[in-house]
Amino acid sequence: MAGPVILAVLGLALALAPAMLHAVVSSPMASAVSGHPVAVSISAVPHISLPFLLSLLTVGLGIAILYWLDPIRAAASRLLDTIGWGPDRGFDQVVAALVRSAWHVTRLTQPGRLEVYLTVVFAIIALSLLYPLLAWGELPAWPTWPALQIHEAAFILIAVIGLVAVLGARKRLTAIVALGIQGFAVAVVYLQFGAPDLSFTQFMVETLSVIILALIMTRLRLDLYDRRSIREQLLDGAIAIACGLGFMLFLFRVVEIPFNGELSRFFAEHSKIVAHGANVVNVIIVDFRGVDTLGEIGVVTITGLAILALIRLRALPAGRTFNDPDADERERT
Repeated sequence: MAGPVILAVLGLALALAPAMLHAVVSSPMASAVSGHPVAVSISAVPHISLPFLLSLLTVGLGIAILYWLDPIRAAASRLLDTIGWGPDRGFDQVVAALVRSAWHVTRLTQPGRLEVYLTVVFAIIALSLLYPLLAWGELPAWPTWPALQIHEAAFILIAVIGLVAVLGARKRLTAIVALGIQGFAVAVVYLQFGAPDLSFTQFMVETLSVIILALIMTRLRLDLYDRRSIREQLLDGAIAIACGLGFMLFLFRVVEIPFNGELSRFFAEHSKIVAHGANVVNVIIVDFRGVDTLGEIGVVTITGLAILALIRLRALPAGRTFNDPDADERERT
């Protein structure tokens, strides 16, 4: 009861002192909205205008509805009983349809299959790489093929042969080994073209990848053979080609931009002075971007621990469950 009384008293007081109200509240608000100074004024004597007439109409409609409220409710009830449908039932139907549509959308977008999630992720990556290049005419000019020496061409050929072997392998272990061979050939290519640090990283990644994938295959008892249908293989191959083509065209487009050597000059001039290191690459990785490198090491470490947990999984004995508190005691006895 006190709330409405307080609001009514404050409203009356402000109405009796409109000059103070408009100077403190109304005029600053109107000025802020309009962007220039506006002085709001009010008169105690009403004057006929469209807002005033609309206010009277609203008050009159409210009084009329309140006066005939019971007959209006009875007529609405008889109408709804006659047609058998109304806002209440319509609301229930809309909510039920929303629940059904949400269930279908969730079933479509979250089927619980990792292969579907990976397919969608790589398809979106390919689309995000290729669409801007094609839609806005940003395709790069095709680079000229460099003159290769025989040993350089030989390792590129080995990488291509390894890739073909991966695509044609029926056994998963064969594909893993062939992928490692292809990765080693790419690492040698990096070494031949003057990137020993990148080559060293590639050698490490390929070695660990082959070992880890082979351990996962043998420890988790996965199917040794590729059971995918031709349609699934074609879909996966198309997405893989689209991703590779997108990254290739994107990198070609990036290298067409004039090179800005400001960072290179900065690191060359300050590596020895600031970080006291002669190897500029090591100084950049360890000192200038040490936090980023620490994060990468953390990611690799967490990944290694997760893989270690995977390869140490063992099948549970018969009758054993994960939430059985007495299982260890039974095994000991």
